Amino acid sequence: MRPNGRTGGVLITLLLLYVLSIEGSSEFPIATIPIDQFQPAIYENFVTWTDDRNGNWDIYGCDTSTLDEFRITKDESSQYDPAIYKNTIVWTDFRNENKDIYTYDLLTKRDLQITRDTNDQSNPAVYGDIVVWQDDRNGNWDVYGYNLITAKEFQITTDQHDQYSPAICENVVIWTDERNGNKDIYGCDLSTKEEFQITKDESSQYSPAICENVVVWTDERNGNKDIYGCDLSSEYGFSQERDLQITKNTNDQSNPAVYENIVVWQDNRNGNWDIYGYNLSTLEKFQITTDLSDQYAPAIYEDIVVWTDERHGNKDIYGYSLPLTLTTSSESDEFTVSIWVEKGCRRTYFAGDTLTIYWDASHPCEITFWVIEPDETKRKIFETKSKIGLFSTEWKMEAKYKKGDMITIYAEAVSLWRTVSTECPFNVEEDSDGDGVFDEKDACKNPDCDIVDEIGCPKDSDNDGLLDCYDDCYNPGCSKVDSKGCPIDSDGDGVNDCEDECPEEFGEKGNGCPVSLEHRELFYLIATIIVLIIVVGITIKSRK
Repeated sequence: MRPNGRTGGVLITLLLLYVLSIEGSSEFPIATIPIDQFQPAIYENFVTWTDDRNGNWDIYGCDTSTLDEFRITKDESSQYDPAIYKNTIVWTDFRNENKDIYTYDLLTKRDLQITRDTNDQSNPAVYGDIVVWQDDRNGNWDVYGYNLITAKEFQITTDQHDQYSPAICENVVIWTDERNGNKDIYGCDLSTKEEFQITKDESSQYSPAICENVVVWTDERNGNKDIYGCDLSSEYGFSQERDLQITKNTNDQSNPAVYENIVVWQDNRNGNWDIYGYNLSTLEKFQITTDLSDQYAPAIYEDIVVWTDERHGNKDIYGYSLPLTLTTSSESDEFTVSIWVEKGCRRTYFAGDTLTIYWDASHPCEITFWVIEPDETKRKIFETKSKIGLFSTEWKMEAKYKKGDMITIYAEAVSLWRTVSTECPFNVEEDSDGDGVFDEKDACKNPDCDIVDEIGCPKDSDNDGLLDCYDDCYNPGCSKVDSKGCPIDSDGDGVNDCEDECPEEFGEKGNGCPVSLEHRELFYLIATIIVLIIVVGITIKSRK
């Protein structure tokens, strides 16, 4: 495409906006002419969308590395629902007066009609050499596929109920399925032809998306539309009971898309449709768009998110470059969780004790704790969303346990990348008087006193004749105490009787004796000295 002067100026302006926005990790326009552009799809540098500028719906594309925009379809009928993988773009095409699936090669610039059945085929998806779509040729919606290399079509679903909205990644195709009377998510491994059910909740789950082993969908089990996900890989121990609820806001969240560890969706929590995201590794949610108009139908590839945007009164295509801090993945790191109780596992604790449970998580996760009873039944204690690091909580062990019982604290930590479980078993002993000494070793039964020696008998640490459990004062060497074990001060002079040299008289000095007594002794001493001096003087005078 060779731009004229006006087009070249627009492209240069948009290119500058794009470069600046990428550096600042902000949003940027892709297609903003004053006519409708919607339903974006993205792969690497290429964005494709449905465009109404020619009076019908066409498929357009843009190379975001150069902002070179180009028209893909030129038929006067409508073409819409584009999807892209590498150099292959597919869409729904109405040129034959029914809906067919067409494809376009970005390298050869040639399109190809894939379906020729006179019934409707729509909503295509593509991965590698395989194109899939929903097909109405059997009187209900089925999922079909086509191999671009062998040019052979094949049927994927055969149930007489509707199956539609397919998505594909590697060998796995997923879709919305109504065979159970509600909308469920099903899948099929194309390499083994094995079909499997992904969701089993009785409410509706639909609009699935898949990347590698991660499947996400819109879910109505909570009375509103939420985003849920699960992990299909055997490596991470997938089970239908292990769905991850990604959004918990009571407003509607729908139309998810996923790339590696990032899930994006449209969100109505602010009174309009915004684009939000979630990092499956860090369990952190983030808002992408904040404009008060509607933004919806997101798609994602690597760190670029694109969507339909109505901020200018029509439908435009915008994009956003996610900062590295939001896309960091811990998928390749080993996910570990360890737990222990008080002094450690495989130790002995008392029935009825309050224990501290510790856990150390290497990655953010949702962790649930159970106690496995002596009869091997499992009872949930609590659950929490854990960050990285060391944490703890208190747990009151019931007094019902008996000597010799084995109790196990069992924990299961879940992220979409991996699920790990660990346990901490310990023995239970009885302590009927609650003094911290096993009944088997306890020589004294004293339920009202828990300050005891190694054989369970109450202590008198200061040897004042009063047990420590009832002794408010520690005063070794003083046995003159009151009923609370504190030293007595009989004369109330602030010096206890054990240290008071005059315990029966109020004294004002450190030894507890009265100041007047000390003055009398001094007077006697001075008077005696004076008498002696007089006597000596008289004796000397008489000798003269």
